Amino acid sequence: MSIPLAAITPPVTPELLAALAALNVRNTYDLIFTPAPTLLRQLPSGTITLGQLKSLIARATAISAAPGVTAEVLYATESVKYVEDKQVRSGVRALDALLGGSFGGPGCGRVVEVSGDAGGGKTALALHIVLHHLAAHETAAALWMDTTGDLSPARLTSVLPFHASGAAATGVLERLHISQAFDLDAAQEVIRHLRTALATTPDMSPRPRILVIDTVTPLIGPQLSAISSQGVSHYTPIAFCIPTNQLGHAAMTTFMRLLGNTARTFGLAILVLNNSTALKPPGPNPASCFAATTRKPALGPSFAFLTDATLWLAHAPPGFSAETEAAGEVRVAEMFRSRVSVSRTWCPFRLRDGAILEL
Repeated sequence: MSIPLAAITPPVTPELLAALAALNVRNTYDLIFTPAPTLLRQLPSGTITLGQLKSLIARATAISAAPGVTAEVLYATESVKYVEDKQVRSGVRALDALLGGSFGGPGCGRVVEVSGDAGGGKTALALHIVLHHLAAHETAAALWMDTTGDLSPARLTSVLPFHASGAAATGVLERLHISQAFDLDAAQEVIRHLRTALATTPDMSPRPRILVIDTVTPLIGPQLSAISSQGVSHYTPIAFCIPTNQLGHAAMTTFMRLLGNTARTFGLAILVLNNSTALKPPGPNPASCFAATTRKPALGPSFAFLTDATLWLAHAPPGFSAETEAAGEVRVAEMFRSRVSVSRTWCPFRLRDGAILEL
């Protein structure tokens, strides 16, 4: 921070101020970054001594510098300030136990892929986590990136009553911001605007804590071909494979690294919803605990390693007791792969009228 020399206390004499101004030294920045011996030689003889000049520079440095603070004190202050609304949880005990540290805690953020077949509950789970968090923390906000235009007001209002008991339930939808992005360029622009807002307004309230991309498949899928996402065929000329492979994976990697950096830098929980695709060759998915799982997340094998965890949602496999329509349908959440929690674990939950419930 630069301060005019005339504002320094004790005040600088008018004669010295005029002499310094003649040398274009008008504020503390100019004074601090001009070597004292050089400045003394340029000042009129008898204006100030070297010792007095060094003392003046020390005063200018003291009032211009930010107050010192140890890393321990800074960490403790920030942890207390944000500890509550950074704890992103679903409120469903089995799911929270399965996710473990996937969404991170104070001072950290994660990117979690949520995949599964259509109707498995991906959007329902993401919406539940967002509304549960906003209903519990009045200082928190969320951003929902809609890439298909399918998120309707009716769907939001239909599940909102399930979160009405939260301490901050009033005004939940006012803190849920929705942006539409139908291609990768538009999605990157949304992320850049979000980063700028968080960086330039550190005390923003309510502050975005969750970002949902529903879904990432239509954003990245067009960047990839069957070659770049699944590997090179023996029957495909190399000259046709390399450009698509390189460009497709480069676009995917760049975007996902942007998400990862945004999550870690600003303490966001980012949920990236992804469609599913068939296994080739057909058979059970080795990442699943169930032989009935014969599909996998879309966008190729490389995509899984660009996130912190991959959560798979599916209908309950054979062996679960039938549930009445009133009680809701049983779904299973599996942790296919995770850097921060236990992989190849699973739990059941209930999906009723678009809401996530305890089994």
